[in-house]
Amino acid sequence: RDFIPDNRVSFQDPPCSFTQVTDDMGTKQWIVDAFTDKLFNGNQAAVMVLKRWPEDSLLQSIAKENNYSETAYLVPGATPADWELRWFTPGVEIELCGHATLAAAWVLYNKGFVPPETPEVRLKTRLRGTLVVSKAEGGFLSMSFPRLQTVKAPLPDYLRPLFNPDDIIDTVQDSTGPGKGGDFMVVLRSPEAVQKFVTDDKLVAKLPMRGLTITAAYPTPKEYCLRGFFPAVGISEDPVTGSAHCLAAPYWHEKWGLGPYVASSANQICPSRSGNMKCRVTSDRVILKGEVREFSESTVRVSKL
Repeated sequence: RDFIPDNRVSFQDPPCSFTQVTDDMGTKQWIVDAFTDKLFNGNQAAVMVLKRWPEDSLLQSIAKENNYSETAYLVPGATPADWELRWFTPGVEIELCGHATLAAAWVLYNKGFVPPETPEVRLKTRLRGTLVVSKAEGGFLSMSFPRLQTVKAPLPDYLRPLFNPDDIIDTVQDSTGPGKGGDFMVVLRSPEAVQKFVTDDKLVAKLPMRGLTITAAYPTPKEYCLRGFFPAVGISEDPVTGSAHCLAAPYWHEKWGLGPYVASSANQICPSRSGNMKCRVTSDRVILKGEVREFSESTVRVSKL
């Protein structure tokens, strides 16, 4: 509690006062590329650190104005390592987002919001519990996400025109069933089939869940690729979707018989941008490790923040 960086967050009494922002200054916003070691790759996210939660409609309006796949909002908790986190697409608030969580933690660590020696930050979400992000070697951040279980599910008839039947190995979905938080996943025979896939937003949006992911294994050991499509929440194709690997990584790790201390490499191969991460899978968690690159720092001049 003695750590008070210049012009950042004070955790004195009251425990969470925000001294960086004044009405005439506006609120800082960072745009970063997550799950990449190169600028202009990975997935873009906007990150804002707020004094308190404003109206949801304002958070949604800012996310729509940003027009990135996700805008992440943080509000201080009881200690420098505890924060509340929410994510908004241009269209809706979502339950879970990997790349914007990585981006939010990177801002906390690199913009003076937590003491540099803090080993981990705990991000309390509204629907997915508390997500823990910790520092890792080489400038990486490591995130602990909930493991999602897969169940066999038939390919809906309305999606069949999108696929060559000979390319399909398996079709599964999140075991929690229909709902905007889960995904339907199609396993294809090769990375080339994943690359060549052409989506149709109207058809994919019919899914009674968050969206569609397609995946395939590389010939090299412990490596797979993935693409994610989420038009129901306003995203035609997401460049890198950390939360999708909460379903895909356990699927592949079970196929390959990998233990909890063995990592796989996951590549997301969106035609416009690409990204990568390391994945480990335990009995109830998926550990995603990735890098972040900063693109910009700006000021949002909205007085109601």
